[in-house]
Amino acid sequence: MGYKIIIVIFCFLINTVEGKISSGILISNNDWEYLDRFCFVSQEGTFKYNIYYPKNFELQSIYMYYDTDNQWKAAYNNISLTCNDRERLLDPKNYQIIRLAPSAKFIDEHSSCETIEKNNESWYHCFGKRSFFSMRPRWWYFAIGNCDSQNDALPISLLFLFLIIVVLLSSIIFSYVLKKRKMLHITFRLFLHSLFCELIASTLLWMHFDRYADDGEGMPLLKFCSMILRQFSIVLFVLLLFLIAKGYTITRAKISTCSSIKIVFFISAYFVLRLLMLGWEIIIFDPAQITYISESVPAYCIIYLNICGWIWFSRCSWVTVKKYPLKKRFYIFMNIFSTFWFWSGPIVLIIANFILDNWVREEVVQGVDSAIITAGFIFFLILTCPFCKAKHFPYHIRTNQIANQQNNFPNNVYEIGAIQNGTTNNCA
Repeated sequence: MGYKIIIVIFCFLINTVEGKISSGILISNNDWEYLDRFCFVSQEGTFKYNIYYPKNFELQSIYMYYDTDNQWKAAYNNISLTCNDRERLLDPKNYQIIRLAPSAKFIDEHSSCETIEKNNESWYHCFGKRSFFSMRPRWWYFAIGNCDSQNDALPISLLFLFLIIVVLLSSIIFSYVLKKRKMLHITFRLFLHSLFCELIASTLLWMHFDRYADDGEGMPLLKFCSMILRQFSIVLFVLLLFLIAKGYTITRAKISTCSSIKIVFFISAYFVLRLLMLGWEIIIFDPAQITYISESVPAYCIIYLNICGWIWFSRCSWVTVKKYPLKKRFYIFMNIFSTFWFWSGPIVLIIANFILDNWVREEVVQGVDSAIITAGFIFFLILTCPFCKAKHFPYHIRTNQIANQQNNFPNNVYEIGAIQNGTTNNCA
């Protein structure tokens, strides 16, 4: 974070004395700084603030901690905590966080923020007051921070959105090449549908966090919609993995009725559990005790299904390779990837729930989920790269030949002829 200049004027008023005035100019390259402390000894006291800071350093926030082990001591003594970690120690419902921006919501008509011009630059001027009621003397500690500074590294949500866009553009190019070669099979189209759902989900999530950085509230509806679309994306990708494991469009044109029923049952259960996990957060979760949806019963059921899915995928892949050894290279890579994909989620969830501190749990799980999903898209895209040197390319039957095949394809790789300038270049 770059240097920030903040002009601060505090007034701490109580009934029996005039109060304490604290003022000065803060220059710091940290995203969280201690300002002052005051002990309110009466039943009622008032805290007034008057702050100026450059607009390009929004969104600044005032944090008010009281003198307990789980608030100020936890925030100040633990130097390993980030600004977001220190903010999560406070409960917004207790009005211990004051957002300093014109778009922020204030609890009374005496508090406000306005945009002013200062030295040909846009600044924010924020002023207001906050009342304190206490039955015993208590120290209050005041800090200021910018936990969502846009001057820091690229936010995680924006980073993964950028990666998804790059993958989508590459997929469009691959789709064009596959379509010209008449090899744009249903499995690759299913991959595109999953990728498109994740693109919309990442976009909505980025919009939520972008607004959250401005007003501290964000757009919860967009965040919820993004989570729904992400579940669709994950379920479609799992369906894609099972179809590939059975050799659909790679070694066979049809899947047996028994296998189809198993796949439908598993995917339906997987999808219902993922939706139930989101509903669990809305209906059952107690925010005072639970910090993230990974702590729910459906989340642990999903762990069980992930492990079962990995076992089933490995077995089906082994059977397919046994019948079609020419696809061994492709399925070796797919099994290595599936092991990572199916196991990383459960491992991270267990670590998050039982090892990580609760104030970093949501951030870590969301970041890892995005990384796993993005890695899955990138890996599949590499394996299906439709170029001559891609020896692990899975498809060898054209889409217009599938109708003429029986359940199983011939056990050989068709040569793809591409006529260029009157000559034919063949590649396996």
